[in-house]
Amino acid sequence: MGVSSARISRARARDAIALLALERMVLNEGRFFVRMADEAPDLASMDRSIADYLQSENAVMLAARVDGAVVGVIRMTGGALKRTRHSAKLEVLVHPSYRGKGHGRDLMAAGLAWARRTPQIQRVALCVFADNIDALAMYERLGFVEEGRRIGEYREADGTLRDDVMLALSV
Repeated sequence: MGVSSARISRARARDAIALLALERMVLNEGRFFVRMADEAPDLASMDRSIADYLQSENAVMLAARVDGAVVGVIRMTGGALKRTRHSAKLEVLVHPSYRGKGHGRDLMAAGLAWARRTPQIQRVALCVFADNIDALAMYERLGFVEEGRRIGEYREADGTLRDDVMLALSV
């Protein structure tokens, strides 16, 4: 694994176009996320999302930048209800050209550090396709524990069923 040279900080309004392009690129790969590329948000939605994260007490969106360009993002979103505010859902995306260089690891470290500093957050949870072996290995190295599987939860266009793995980490 390479050494990351990314600078990680909160996503800003001026990042909206770059974040949207990154999300569409990763979703267009069609392998890692439930949403498809044509289900990506539009620019107005991304602008609202960034603004919401900046104002939230139990959610954060962090961007990884290399030479000023956004190459990755992590979103940690605490629940909106009283009974779910303590649990943050995690989603991380890294530009294909920047994978394997430590940017995902650094985004995860920054996100988990935020979660540990945030009094409302007690656990971080995520779902990942069971066949995404690299992601599963990274999450397990970070201490995430499998809480369950949903067999055949997702159906691909060709009819192939994919399992969903639910993982969580107490912070």
